Amino acid sequence: GQDNNSHLVYLNFCTNVTNSMCTQFFSAGTSICQIAAGASQCATYPGEEPNCYNLGFFTGPNPSYSLVDPKNAYGGLQLTFSNGDLCFFYMQRTVTLTVMCGATPSTSISVIEDAANCKNHINITHPCACPNCNPTPIPPYNPGNVGGGGSSDDSDGLTGGWIFFIIVTVGFTAYLLFGIIFNKFKRDLSGAEVIPNWEFWCTLPGLVVDGHKFLFYKLTSCCSRSGYNSM
Repeated sequence: GQDNNSHLVYLNFCTNVTNSMCTQFFSAGTSICQIAAGASQCATYPGEEPNCYNLGFFTGPNPSYSLVDPKNAYGGLQLTFSNGDLCFFYMQRTVTLTVMCGATPSTSISVIEDAANCKNHINITHPCACPNCNPTPIPPYNPGNVGGGGSSDDSDGLTGGWIFFIIVTVGFTAYLLFGIIFNKFKRDLSGAEVIPNWEFWCTLPGLVVDGHKFLFYKLTSCCSRSGYNSM
């Protein structure tokens, strides 16, 4: 690919760059090679930097890897190289290589050079930047679909418990409302007597207490019995 300063940049994931100018100039090889604009051969001139640069290796030391979006595995990978040639004789060249997840591999690379800071930004697309080299996201796990068919996730609808609660609440509210209206306007009752079945609701707390007392008595009487009959 060609960067914004018309330099040529060659990249090879699997092995060293095979461009003849790069292989002749870098005897140890290079994974990312930059050739200055208009250069007919790679050379170093007295007092000057060379016109070809090794921007980075995939080995020795390895680049650092990270997800472009930590929350999305399909957002692509980002590799950072800091093992290229020196820049201005003292600064380390760095390359940020962004490999986007996509079904079709890039036939060329997009390169932006920040010459003042000795940084290069390369962007390409490849399916192997996706999980398992598959650019199609896997649908989220849905327990309702295990074994075929099945209902949708409970988060998409009401559970049985909520349905029962709503039915009881609506039913009791309707019973109370219509009972009050009937007692007030049909039976001419007033005060607390307009509440339907007022006598029952008044005695209900006492009935509950009596029920608990009876149950407690039965339990304690069973526990107090001797395990053997006297002879």
